[in-house]
Amino acid sequence: MKRIVCIGEALIDFIPDRSGVYMKDVENFRRVCGGGPANVAAAIARLGGRASLITKVGLDPFGDYIKETLEKIGVDVSWVFKTDRAKTTLAFVTLRADGERDFSFYRDPGADMLLDVNDIAEIQNEFCSDSAILHFSSVDLIDAPVKYATRKAIEIAKNRGLIISFDPNVRLPLWKNEDDCRKTILEFLPYANVVKISDDEVDFIYSFDKEAALAEIRKTAEIVYNTLGSKGARVIAKGIDETRQAYQVKAVDTTGAGDAFTGAVLYRMVKRNCDLSCLANPDKEEILSDLDFAQKYAAYSVTSKGAIDSYGTINDIKDFFG
Repeated sequence: MKRIVCIGEALIDFIPDRSGVYMKDVENFRRVCGGGPANVAAAIARLGGRASLITKVGLDPFGDYIKETLEKIGVDVSWVFKTDRAKTTLAFVTLRADGERDFSFYRDPGADMLLDVNDIAEIQNEFCSDSAILHFSSVDLIDAPVKYATRKAIEIAKNRGLIISFDPNVRLPLWKNEDDCRKTILEFLPYANVVKISDDEVDFIYSFDKEAALAEIRKTAEIVYNTLGSKGARVIAKGIDETRQAYQVKAVDTTGAGDAFTGAVLYRMVKRNCDLSCLANPDKEEILSDLDFAQKYAAYSVTSKGAIDSYGTINDIKDFFG
């Protein structure tokens, strides 16, 4: 099975001990490893796939914890660089009564922002070797060295024939203003062959009708997964436009559910040896099977707290859903 490479932030999420309260009223937080690309890599590894992460963490105990946590579950951390120029990013998460989240980031700068093109140049002959997919998100596309490192990695991966996967994953507190976030996402969307995007993100990025927005994304992306929260998910590709209802479970914490979905989709794609040619002419049955599995995996992840800690193995999913 080929490797999936994720590039972007790895950070510490502090999860509150209770939901439905304001951040100022939370008395206790639990430390967990997080960050979208790190979560996606973790989900893939938990499912038995090969996942590598390209990121930068601080030369501090939190950076050590991230590397040790990911390595323990099977993620290749050979390209998790360390720096003494900034601390590992921290994110405090408040869980609302409905299980959704609000964030407060400590990242001015964070170590992940300092990943640069020289780091990519150092590994450019390695990270595409025996790899099928490069996955990235928008959190590390702010105006910092990591944005240009990500662009460089994408250019190398595209030249080597890898599938490019993108999750906009909008986190507005990290941006100077909404327009910068929106323009940057629109700048990077055309690089992607596979896009996972929520309804809220579609509404934020585009000023026009949702169907027209999804059609716009499809001009450059072969497959679009439009996640609909508790309403399910939709997949759009050549000759395919299907929506499936969500699996009904008791949601305890939605942290990392979108990343669980993405990791499951990418794992399934590589498991069946999908490449750019199969994206261009997708098999409907396989695509819908991938969608169903990703929905199960995301649903399972919300039944317990945290992101990585809530990700299951193949056997966990089989046992839970029967």
